[in-house]
Amino acid sequence: MVNLKIVAIVVDNGEPFLEKSVESLRNQTTPVSILIAPGPDTDMELAKSLGDLVLKPTSGPGRARVQGILQADSDSIILSCDSDSWYYPWYAEEAEKWLKVFPAVKSGWVEPLEPSTLGWLEAGLCNILPYEFGLAFHRQTFLARGMHLQEYTGRLDIGHHFDGLAWPNPQMRVKTRLPTRAFQECLAYAPSLLLGSTPLAFAGGLIVWNLLK
Repeated sequence: MVNLKIVAIVVDNGEPFLEKSVESLRNQTTPVSILIAPGPDTDMELAKSLGDLVLKPTSGPGRARVQGILQADSDSIILSCDSDSWYYPWYAEEAEKWLKVFPAVKSGWVEPLEPSTLGWLEAGLCNILPYEFGLAFHRQTFLARGMHLQEYTGRLDIGHHFDGLAWPNPQMRVKTRLPTRAFQECLAYAPSLLLGSTPLAFAGGLIVWNLLK
């Protein structure tokens, strides 16, 4: 168990940014305990040299993250982090401050590590969707909502099942690798979805127009 008040759950699966991510969390203005939840491709020697607690490798980011949350002390604040993300020094302090009011908060300012058009486009979605690398919540809230009991198959992470509104804090700033794989896959299917939905939209428009005549 880790028992500092704020616990950063860093999920890693062999990403080259792990050391930089942990360094950014070590440099927070308020003390943070680092728990690394590794995947099958993680450099375990490196992880053990960086984390306060390193779990056994777990397949799937969601399952790895939940295992980390379960290892935290019961009254911990959880920072849900990824190894390909870099956190501004006041990130944890701002999360703690806002969690006195809201049950869950998220980073309200996200930047791509390597700026690109697609990266900035997805960064704009981060104020709407609960991305796992930028969430903060009380461990007890997570368990009370039964989120540790959800199915986390494949690459599904806690953001997919996140129950409840996470308020964006613009001072919780983070840089992360964008665009994500999921976003790129969605864009790949966008043309076919658009072409397939156009006839339906046209037909629906004709029906509405005739009803209003």
